[in-house]
Amino acid sequence: LSTRDWIQGATLARRCRAAAALAALNDESCTASDGNSYSRRTNESPEVLSDETEWKDICLMFQHANAVYGRALNPATLAVTEEGAIASLAKLPREKFIRMQLVSTIANPAYYLAIDDRHAAIALSVCGTRNAADALTDVLADAEVVVLRTSPPESENTGEAQYCIGLAHFGQLHSALNILAAVEKDLIAVLKRYPSYSIRIAGHSLGGGTAAILALLLRSKTPYVSGRDVKAVVFGCPSVLTRAMAECCKDFITVVVNRRDVIPRLTLYAVRYLLHACMYVRELSEKRRAQIAFNLLSRKKLRAIEREIRKRVTVTSPHECSMYIPGKIYHMVAPKNSGFCGARHIELHLKAAEDFRRITFPPGFFVDHWPMSYRKSLARATHLPLPAIEP
Repeated sequence: LSTRDWIQGATLARRCRAAAALAALNDESCTASDGNSYSRRTNESPEVLSDETEWKDICLMFQHANAVYGRALNPATLAVTEEGAIASLAKLPREKFIRMQLVSTIANPAYYLAIDDRHAAIALSVCGTRNAADALTDVLADAEVVVLRTSPPESENTGEAQYCIGLAHFGQLHSALNILAAVEKDLIAVLKRYPSYSIRIAGHSLGGGTAAILALLLRSKTPYVSGRDVKAVVFGCPSVLTRAMAECCKDFITVVVNRRDVIPRLTLYAVRYLLHACMYVRELSEKRRAQIAFNLLSRKKLRAIEREIRKRVTVTSPHECSMYIPGKIYHMVAPKNSGFCGARHIELHLKAAEDFRRITFPPGFFVDHWPMSYRKSLARATHLPLPAIEP
């Protein structure tokens, strides 16, 4: 594929998906042919985060999600050692860190386990992608079965236990299992020492997906956390769970997506759809390619092309399962009709996982994924009553 094929293929994919969404909105079922639901919310005011406790949790856990990167993404840190850099960024004394793994391997990212007395929490923070081993973990995108117990632990003894069964991203599921096996003994000991402390799990990017699955595993498979407040707050989390499983996690997983961040939208299906759109464009005549370039195709024709591309994706991957962002999702965006100056202000809007099912490439689609971009956006959330993170 040439550069021209990629550019025109991405343009065609965007217009085909827009035509499919519009057709769905004009229909009572509001279900597009790509299987996604596009609700009639165009004229409704979005639900904006205003809860002080939840905002405090988000700010605290971003501090941990950023700190675990150490000097890799925070070169201005003056600490001599990597351990010192992480402690400085987390604003915790070195002795409060129970366990710290600084080196990432395949399906075993860097992380730390620490006691945060400021917020009466046991913090487990997982590092995102920062080397080749982490990148290989990202591309291990096969699906593996995971089971979540949705009823209290004592229900297993009475035979009334309820479960939710779904699929999870292979690489990040095994990353979570490896971290859980490594910290289990330390975690049990800390829980005994601090019986009233909650458990908070943080992560960004790869670390966000792993942290979300860790929260799921801790709540459903570990009896020693029974009755504890276990929650994950993650940033730029990729789509790692199937729909039913992702819906089950809304009570204990919070995901924050920054503006145009592409990683939460980068599902395997979306990538294959884009690839087949580019291959479809390559087969067209110059006349038809010019019609795409100048947006001269009718909606009816775009719908027909969209069905053809989707058919090709289905034929090449008939058994592929779609993955979704887990939990409750907040999207950091500028307020509507805010104008140029309003772009300096950010609101956190409650969104559905279906809103992040399409790959788009607007300006800043990759830069918005960086932790420093999340930090700046959180600092601009001026509608919230609590002070934001310092810029």
